[in-house]
Amino acid sequence: MPYPTLFRSPRESRRTGAPFRRLLLALDWTLCRPGELARLQWEHIRWEQDVAIIPDHKTKRTGKPKIIPLVPKMQRLLRWLQRSYSSEFCFLNSRGIPWTINAIDQRMSHVKDRSGLKDVVPYTIRHRAATNSILRTGDLKMTSMLMGHTSTKTTERYTHLAQEHLVSFAKKAVG
Repeated sequence: MPYPTLFRSPRESRRTGAPFRRLLLALDWTLCRPGELARLQWEHIRWEQDVAIIPDHKTKRTGKPKIIPLVPKMQRLLRWLQRSYSSEFCFLNSRGIPWTINAIDQRMSHVKDRSGLKDVVPYTIRHRAATNSILRTGDLKMTSMLMGHTSTKTTERYTHLAQEHLVSFAKKAVG
């Protein structure tokens, strides 16, 4: 499926598309839930540790904060955002206000309509990134931790795509 279409700039509106593209890229690079990035604030960023720590998140019942490792490209994006905008929130929409879940969903719907992609929601990027993580590393436990799942059982739903890839690879490799 041509997901890179989601990251292309729209012809008629580069300005309004850029904040959403940055959010989509951050989803791909962090495996975060859309709401976690929408609520990410500068006070959550721990530059010296290369992480963001969100104290209040979906799986808060565990009593543990969500730890988001900041890979180098995510760090570069965040540093650029910090220099470019003055807000307590890291990700702002084209009007300079923090994203809401509803605004993210509406924007994704607009992108889907224009691109012709079907069955794509903001979580699709998270799921795609999780599947890619499993395919690249084979490490279900670390992928589970990266996603903030309390159990690898939750992450196992992404392995069916990895299994299809493994079968395809085996057919090519072994015959």
